[in-house]
Amino acid sequence: MAIIPWCTEFFPMLIGHCIQGLFGGSVDSVVLAEMLSLWGSESESPMQALYFSFAFGAILSPLVVTPFLHSRDDTGDTKGTNATPYVTYTDVSVNLSVTNENASTYGHTATFTNITTYDLSNTSTQLNEVMTVSPNVDCAQYTNITFPDCYQELMASRYSSDLYIPYSISSGLCLLVSLPFLLLSVLSLLDKFKVPHVDDETRVTKPLSNKLKTVTLLVTGIISGIDTAMEDAYGDFLTAFCVSQMGWTKQNGAIATSLFHGSFAFGRFIGIFLAICFKPLQLVLSYSVLLIAVNGVFIVSGLYGFGEGIWVCSVLAGIGMSVISPSIFTLTEESFFPVTGRIASYYVITACLGSAINSLLIGYLMDSWSDMSMLYVLCAEGFTIFFMALLCYVLVRIFYKEKVKETAIQEEDDGL
Repeated sequence: MAIIPWCTEFFPMLIGHCIQGLFGGSVDSVVLAEMLSLWGSESESPMQALYFSFAFGAILSPLVVTPFLHSRDDTGDTKGTNATPYVTYTDVSVNLSVTNENASTYGHTATFTNITTYDLSNTSTQLNEVMTVSPNVDCAQYTNITFPDCYQELMASRYSSDLYIPYSISSGLCLLVSLPFLLLSVLSLLDKFKVPHVDDETRVTKPLSNKLKTVTLLVTGIISGIDTAMEDAYGDFLTAFCVSQMGWTKQNGAIATSLFHGSFAFGRFIGIFLAICFKPLQLVLSYSVLLIAVNGVFIVSGLYGFGEGIWVCSVLAGIGMSVISPSIFTLTEESFFPVTGRIASYYVITACLGSAINSLLIGYLMDSWSDMSMLYVLCAEGFTIFFMALLCYVLVRIFYKEKVKETAIQEEDDGL
């Protein structure tokens, strides 16, 4: 994280993000597996709290980054982030030509690829040629001339945001968080301290066939992938839907998206307490029904232009998908089998794949067919989560219940 903002070339930047993603995904998998090994079948509320911290971090992150992002306009500020490009001139008419290619990084003089004469006495003149940055020379600013097509290269060198600051903050936080775990690891190697994990005997351990375990992982993985895909789809496409389909301004569309993210975080906070009263499968079933109802109202509101329905559904959609992903982990731990590091990694992978596939699908359909296709896809995915949850109910009530009976009989026979 500390190195990424200093990667000015694309390839080193790509490598940096790949490495960050690789280790970030590993951290997610290990943290989820460690959480369940610490709490076992009593992990409903702690898991919801962990996922609430994910949502809270997603809200906090833009607030940390925003103060370090520079903006620009054409007000003529020569020192700050709102500066307009400079031109050299000696009279009301001036020849602008190519200068030395070894341009200074922070040069203040703009030149043009074509030798052209411009009448600078006409303040409406538009200088549209491609701009380059020349070495520092004496220059003067003609503030009333606009340069609509000439900003890119100049702005890249002079008005880059101070993104290294939030990246440094993030890397420092990662270091601080890693130190206690490093200390625990060293102490455990020295036999000075042991983390009180739940005993394996208290975790769900049933003799399962590979076929049953595969079906279970497939069903729960589909729920995990679709839930994450729906979450990312709302965040990525809701603003575009509001602007294109509803005719809203971009600002209102962004507000609707912010409401979704805020209600999503609030729903995960409420899930901490709901997990005390309800089983994970009950939460998945009830929240999938809520998602189906919300998406249905969303479709009607989109077709008939009910703006109030869009506002309400933006909030309810965030709440509806807030507790499903953490409930899958606790459902697996409580009703099926222990969630090891490999199984946690599997759920993380399904979540990433679901999001990637869904974004491509919705983006293609919105471009080639209709903006309403986003809602149709999300509604179908809500039904899919509900049917997969019903399959989980069947697995728990029939197949895994039989396994529990067989295990109890076997233990009685062994005791005799």
